[in-house]
Amino acid sequence: MKRSLTLLAIVAAGVLAFCATRWWRLSVHEHDAPPPADPLAWVQKEFHLSDAELAAVEEKHRAYQPKCAEMCRRIEEANGRIAALLQASRSMTPELEEAIRAAQLRQAECQTAMLTHIYETAALMPAEAAQSYLKTVTSRVCRDGQCIMEVMEEKP
Repeated sequence: MKRSLTLLAIVAAGVLAFCATRWWRLSVHEHDAPPPADPLAWVQKEFHLSDAELAAVEEKHRAYQPKCAEMCRRIEEANGRIAALLQASRSMTPELEEAIRAAQLRQAECQTAMLTHIYETAALMPAEAAQSYLKTVTSRVCRDGQCIMEVMEEKP
């Protein structure tokens, strides 16, 4: 009986070690995978766009990237200001209050620009595809801190 329990424990430990190793390898290699050649390919498949329609969407996406990057930089700068003031303060100060307002304004500017970009992108699509695209993408845009580039390239 004692031998059977020992054998069972060894087999269980082996199975557990195998599963843990497999999980670890898969999680490590997930991050090593190269990015897809066309990160917007899902848009074409999901919304049944022609090659020409996808090319127009990709062009709009590329043109928006510098604006998005600048807005992200400004948001990070505003958040950095808040962090610095929090480190230096032991109470709410007018400077901290103003920094919070400025950071919220940067977020609102970014969200407005994102939505404008999304509507302009939808205008490049056939009506049915545009409606589906708007429903899919606008429901994900209001996530705090998520950039339009991430939303566009993230598969639904």
